[in-house]
Amino acid sequence: MTKKGRYSLNNDKLSLYTRVAGYYYKGGMTQAEIADQLGISRKWVNNILKECLEMGIVEINIHGEIAELVEMEAALQKKYNLLAVRVVESSPGDENYKATGQAGAKLLAEFVKDGDIIGFSRGRVLSELVEYLPPIDKKNLIAAQLMGSWNDRFDKLNADSIVRRFCEKTNASANMLYAPVLVADEDLRESMMSEEYFIKSYEVSKSSTIAVMGISSIDIKKYPKVEQRVWEIPKAAAGEVCTHFFDKDGKSVTTELDNFVIALSLEDMYRIPIRIGVAGRPRRFEQVLGAILGKYVNAIVIDSNVAYELLSA
Repeated sequence: MTKKGRYSLNNDKLSLYTRVAGYYYKGGMTQAEIADQLGISRKWVNNILKECLEMGIVEINIHGEIAELVEMEAALQKKYNLLAVRVVESSPGDENYKATGQAGAKLLAEFVKDGDIIGFSRGRVLSELVEYLPPIDKKNLIAAQLMGSWNDRFDKLNADSIVRRFCEKTNASANMLYAPVLVADEDLRESMMSEEYFIKSYEVSKSSTIAVMGISSIDIKKYPKVEQRVWEIPKAAAGEVCTHFFDKDGKSVTTELDNFVIALSLEDMYRIPIRIGVAGRPRRFEQVLGAILGKYVNAIVIDSNVAYELLSA
């Protein structure tokens, strides 16, 4: 039988076919596991595997420019017991944010189902993720803030902006916290979090079924000053997810910011079933490893440089 040309597939379909083939032939996953992982039927997985052979995507080796990335995804998923992994080729500068944002958007779309509550933190890569979001035709979706917004910043990187833009693209309902991420004193924080409106909004946010969060390094300069206070972060802190700090081994690090921040508590964050961590910079190995070891995230979107280091760790 004459083989169909694999390049007759569009890029998204070729990516799906190569990923299925990589998981099955290289990652050792069963068809049922692949179906569950990608949110498609087992019959579809079976048909894809047959077509991969017919098209020449699978011979002895897997063909296609993402084959090595798919192999890394399967290896990382198995090594760190993750729900899902997406690896993109490392790119210079701003391109890395776009590439990880696009991959994160596709992964999120694969997970979303009717009735989901999707919580967002903030950051540049999440902004790119929403920008490249594919069509999501699901019913009764809610997008929620997992943290307040920066006191002195009004841009596309804030959690509130990300939530609004997601809702515009998906017809989801918005659950806004309408609170700054950082306040002047502990009493003010307690007062704001005791308001009936905030309590109701927080209840929705902590009921999130999917969380999408940036994995960040520690840069105290990005935290706005409140009444000229200078924040001190312990040197042990290596990374941050949704205002929660951790060391290189994933252990939680207590900081003086903790009692001034308005965000989902660590305990409530852990209860979210799907926690997608997205790292947009090519030098995020220590932060991504800490986020994985500390269970802050259970699915990751990273670039190939970070992937290589995670596999070597």
